[in-house]
Amino acid sequence: MRKFIYLKFFSGFVIFFIIFSSHKSETDYKKYYECIYIADSLFYAGNYNDSSLKYQEAFNNYTPINFTRFKEYEFYLRSIYLSNKREGLNKGVHSLILDYGYNFDDFKKDSILYNIFLKSDVDMYDFKFMRKKYLKNIKISLREKVISLIEKDNLNKTSTEEKKVKDSIKNEIAIELYNIIETNGYPNERLIGNKNIDNKNVEIDNIILYSMNDSLQNLLEPILKKQFSIGNIDSYKYASFIDFFRRRKKQPQEYGIYGGYEIKEGININKQRREIGLEPLGNLIKINN
Repeated sequence: MRKFIYLKFFSGFVIFFIIFSSHKSETDYKKYYECIYIADSLFYAGNYNDSSLKYQEAFNNYTPINFTRFKEYEFYLRSIYLSNKREGLNKGVHSLILDYGYNFDDFKKDSILYNIFLKSDVDMYDFKFMRKKYLKNIKISLREKVISLIEKDNLNKTSTEEKKVKDSIKNEIAIELYNIIETNGYPNERLIGNKNIDNKNVEIDNIILYSMNDSLQNLLEPILKKQFSIGNIDSYKYASFIDFFRRRKKQPQEYGIYGGYEIKEGININKQRREIGLEPLGNLIKINN
């Protein structure tokens, strides 16, 4: 009897493990962005069918991100529509509204997106219901904190206070933002929503780049690397942070984001960029500082 119980428990554990592992459990989004890079390339080449399949390959293993710069889930739906397929469009419209916060204007201002919306089963009553559900799921209080910090940072930059006072305020803002990221993860569109909620800026890039001192940036870098790897920061934003930090330390860039600055020797810069989903560089002139 005891052997049977053990066997039953072990079998149940194996079944649970197999089921759990079949879900989207990938956490290294570096591979995701490389797949998205290929899908985007196929899309812009007009190969919409293969593009849609490549996007789907990425989404089978990873939860789509669809941040503003890439909008890969939106382009996945475009590729389905432009290859004259319909399967997945209805579910996709639901996801754009519920998961990515698209409002009606986001659909209306683009003819392809609007046609995709019209082919779905979503009417205006459904849309308003889903929009309320989306707003309920994001962290509004955290959003308000982030907006407050951005506004405070902007006011401080234009303040006529003495430099010592301004530097002290800048440091307070930077520390508070660091604590937010360390506690909550990077406050991205999925977490706090995008600009279409209240038309307020929620981008914290400038505080990280220009208000954080070297010590804070050094503490933040491994956190940003982790946040990128789990899909909380898009690849361009991540590369911009890393290359900016390198520039500030007078070290070579790793991704060549900033033209006219030295690139790290011994690396294939375009291979490195492609691995995180960035387009290849053109003829970038290497300048040693």
